[in-house]
Amino acid sequence: MQRVKQIRKWGLWALGATVVTVMVWLSFKPKPIAVDTATVTEGPLVVTVTEDGRTRIKERYVISSPIGGRLSRITLEAGDTVEADTTLIAVVEPTNPTLLDTRTLKQAEALIKATQAAQDRAAADLERAKSADTYAKTEWKRHQGLFAEALISQAQNEQAEYLEQTASAELKSATMAMKMAAFEHEQAQAALTHASGPNQTGGEHFEIHAPICGHALRILQESSVVVTPGTPLIELGDPADLEVIVDVLSSDAVKIKAGARVILEHWGGDEPLNGTVSRVEPAAFTKISALGVEEQRVWVVIDFTDTFEKRASLGDGFRIEPKIVIWEASSVVKAPLGAFFREEDAWAVYTLRSRQGTT
Repeated sequence: MQRVKQIRKWGLWALGATVVTVMVWLSFKPKPIAVDTATVTEGPLVVTVTEDGRTRIKERYVISSPIGGRLSRITLEAGDTVEADTTLIAVVEPTNPTLLDTRTLKQAEALIKATQAAQDRAAADLERAKSADTYAKTEWKRHQGLFAEALISQAQNEQAEYLEQTASAELKSATMAMKMAAFEHEQAQAALTHASGPNQTGGEHFEIHAPICGHALRILQESSVVVTPGTPLIELGDPADLEVIVDVLSSDAVKIKAGARVILEHWGGDEPLNGTVSRVEPAAFTKISALGVEEQRVWVVIDFTDTFEKRASLGDGFRIEPKIVIWEASSVVKAPLGAFFREEDAWAVYTLRSRQGTT
């Protein structure tokens, strides 16, 4: 009986020692580290510069009073449609002292010469834009033929198309500038005739009509007040003729080229819009960031390539988020950025292998 007790005692001690040994071994046993894994894939990759931007109307026209006098209240409201040479914008009732003032007449005569010079300059710009547009169209047609015969690359063909679109836009802008110059010259002539004509003692009103077709953007002088020559009255433009402006860091701007593809997101629509970079302005400006850091930034101007119907709800000054493509490829090996680490002067990644040696 005594022997049985001793055997049980030693058995309990052996069991306890075994348990302690196992616990010590488990505590010192290396434990696997949980890591995130990802699959290396192959596919398209796009590198972009993303910043907040806003829309703006390309061509804005501020209509000013060509003569001094009392401005009647402007009845137009922001958003109203105007027709060229038809819609009445404002009415100015000249006062008799202004009509008889010699200095005012001299100013009107000087304004005639200035507007004539501006009209001549606009005419020269229009002729230059017409020549550039004709040449760009000819070049694009030639590039299309060469591309069809596989004699040039797709990039060269797309560059020719972009130059043609740019020349066409510049021709449109030059045409509108010519119309505005002609309108200002006609207004100056009418003001001079009105001031020096036989109706000086009358007080006949002077009417100002819209020079272009578009919309009233802002009413700069709504109430009836006495105005001087050159007082801004109303701002006109075409909301359909929009572009996007975005300021980017100067270090990013050097990577952006004219004609680069742009993806326009977060504008309020269901699908992103498309655009191209029309120009990167050559001068930078200083901007204070939200953290109080001075940054050198550059304006980048973007043109829409989608039809107006897809962006009809966009207006002037709307927020939009452009993603400017600075590099892209159709087939590259891709892995998460967090998987890379530096090993001396190169980048490296860890690979996961099974016990059988397969990745």
